[in-house]
Amino acid sequence: MKSIVEKYYVPVFFNHLIFLTEEERYSLYEGNNVEALGSLYKSQIVYNKNKKVDVYAKESYLKYQIDTEEDKNYVEVFPNFYKIHVPLKNIDFDDEDFFRKDECFMEDILNEEDAGKKRIFFRYKKIYKNINPNLICIHTVEIKDISFFTKSISFVNY
Repeated sequence: MKSIVEKYYVPVFFNHLIFLTEEERYSLYEGNNVEALGSLYKSQIVYNKNKKVDVYAKESYLKYQIDTEEDKNYVEVFPNFYKIHVPLKNIDFDDEDFFRKDECFMEDILNEEDAGKKRIFFRYKKIYKNINPNLICIHTVEIKDISFFTKSISFVNY
C-alpha cells in the first residue's frame, strides 16, 4: 500500500515578476538574451499528520536570464538564477486543468503603437514524480515594462 506522500502531490506556486526597459523588451523580441533582476514569490501548502494545513511563503529578489529559445521547460532553476524561455506560441493546458488557457504572443512585449501590450504573461506547470513528496510546481511568469514599476511606487508616501 502506498503512503500518503507517495500517492498525492504537494502544490508549490512560483510567481515571477520581471521588469524590463523598452530597449530590453525590444531586444528580447528580436531574439536576443536578456538579463534582469526580478522578484520571486514562492508559496507552498503543507499537510501534516494532524490534518492541519500550513502555508509557507517567501519572497526574494534574484537574477533572471530570459530568452526565446524553444525548450519544453519554460522555467529552469539554477543555484544563483532562474532561466525563463518565453514561449513563441501558446501553451496549452489540459481541459481538466484548473487554469484557463492563456494566450502568450511575443508581440505583446512591444509598445502599444507597435500593436503590443508592454507585457507578457504565461503559466507553466511541471510535475515531479518519485521524489519525496511528489510535487506539482506551477510557475506564473509576468514580464512587464519598467514603467509599470515606477507608476506603482509613485503612490507610496515616504
